[in-house]
Amino acid sequence: MNSKQDDFLAEVLLAKKVNSEIPEIISAEVFEKITTQELINIINEFSFSNAKQSLSPDDAMFSIEIDVGRVLFFSNNTWSAKSAEDFFCVMATLPIGFDLDFISKFNQNTKIGRLYTIDSSSQTSVYRVDIHMSGGVTKRHIYYMINTFIQCYKHIFSGLISNEGVYEH
Repeated sequence: MNSKQDDFLAEVLLAKKVNSEIPEIISAEVFEKITTQELINIINEFSFSNAKQSLSPDDAMFSIEIDVGRVLFFSNNTWSAKSAEDFFCVMATLPIGFDLDFISKFNQNTKIGRLYTIDSSSQTSVYRVDIHMSGGVTKRHIYYMINTFIQCYKHIFSGLISNEGVYEH
């Protein structure tokens, strides 16, 4: 991997560390399962997005707009506004097919989220994190996971725009 890509990876990881503090106002309430509606309420409470979400009782996913794009929240097919699950996923796409060295280094150096390339000829990558809640997870942990994911996503996306050509392979 070239030094520009190494520098970029270091910037993304630094952004994760800089933005990982949890505000004191976020409670330590414990969740073992969460519905889509509860998650939307938490996301709005965290001020990640204040968009009104109109969910039907059976919706198993939703998306929110985060500065540079849309972030998708989903779980398995029984997750809904009325049925809680013990995990959920957060996913966003990026308009670049990162090379495998970059993906490998990124995935080795961050505990929050994984990068995937759809296929070797694709110019699209997926950034995803699974949040497992079995045994109970605090609202503070949910905040940390979502906030860190969003900050890394925003930094990767803005880096792609400002460093055009760094990631061509």
